[in-house]
Formats: sequence, structure tokens, C-alpha cells
Amino acid sequence: MVNGVKGKLSDLTFAPGAGAAQGLYNVIADLDKSFRLNLTALVGDSEARVVTNPHVAVRSGAVGQIDFKEELNIVLTNATESFGVTKKLHRLEAGVSLSVTPQVLSTGYVDLKVNGSLGVFVPASQGQYAIDRQTVQTEVLLESGKTLVIAGLVAKQISLTKSGVPGLRKIPLLGRLFGAESRNVQFVETVIYITPYVDKPSFFQPENIGRDVEEHFDRLGK
Repeated sequence: MVNGVKGKLSDLTFAPGAGAAQGLYNVIADLDKSFRLNLTALVGDSEARVVTNPHVAVRSGAVGQIDFKEELNIVLTNATESFGVTKKLHRLEAGVSLSVTPQVLSTGYVDLKVNGSLGVFVPASQGQYAIDRQTVQTEVLLESGKTLVIAGLVAKQISLTKSGVPGLRKIPLLGRLFGAESRNVQFVETVIYITPYVDKPSFFQPENIGRDVEEHFDRLGK
């Protein structure tokens, strides 16, 4: 959803300058006041979900890092002639990882470098999991207050559901007669909105940090 328009990003019409490559779309938009209301409505209708809404203050030329990850522990089994069967606990991490490097130019524009990745857990055989990971890298020139929209990060989410007669469905071989397993595949698109704000120089003065940080994030929340 951009500028209050609902739909797939590839089906929407944008101003000149919008580009796409390999299924990823980068759009510079001016989100109006109705955007938050429309997004709230989509969330209420279970058509969208806000994964995270962070605010990060970073100086010009420095890197801002945001990680929103889930952890999953799996058991790896290894069989050798010397040690027999050994099991080891292995931790997998998936989710959203995003780093931004803003450079404020003399014109007041922001040269914004973005590196991001999206990973989801994918069920594999015998209770094991793999990670389906996608990455995006881009660099754009933005005005303060304009929004960079990155979309096209489509993940395939697979869920397995077992049903049947309790106890009987676990009997080797015969269990198939008393149980069933359904496989549900859902494609979910993740859209990233990044809005840089160039703050006044006093924002980084020690005596003004507390006051200016509060004013800065109050403005972002409006």
C-alpha cells in the first residue's frame, strides 16, 4: 500500500523514477496522512501485519542497524563408525535484518544506502528446517521526509498439519489409515518503508539530546 492505494506493488502506477529489477521494486513516495489509517484498516482485516516499527537516530555517514529475528533450535544427528550416533543442538536464525547508511549532502538531500535480508523457516524432512533467504541492496537520493518503499520480497511459508485418530495414527505403516497430513503453502510479501529525516545540528549536542530526541520521535509518531 502506497499513498493510500491498496494492491500489489507491481500493479500500481507511480511517478517517474520508480524502478524494478529481478522482482524487487524501489519506489520513492510521499505518504499522505491517510496512509496510517489505511494500514490500520488492513491490519484489522488481517490482510497485513506490521512486523516492526523502529525509529533509529544515526549521524550522517554512520550505519544504522535493525534486526528483528526469530530463533529455532533443531537437533542434528550424525552417525559415524567411531562414535556411533551423536546428536547436537543447532540454532537457526531467520527474520528481517536491515542496515541503512545515510549521507546528508550540501543540498539537503540524503544519499541513502540500504542493505536488507529476509529469512523464513521452511519445514524440511523429518522435523528439520531450512531457511529461505532473500536479500536487497540499493542506493537512492531522497529529500528529508520522503519515503523509500522496497517491495518484491516474497517468501513461501509452508505449514504442515497432522490430524486423525489419537494414538492409532502413530502406529508404523498402519498409522496412515487412521491419520492424514495436510500441507499449506502461502506466499507473503514483505514491504519495507524507510523515511529519513534530517534533524537540526543541535540534535547532536549533549545538552540538547534528551529534549531533541523526544521532539524528534514525537514528530515521527504523528
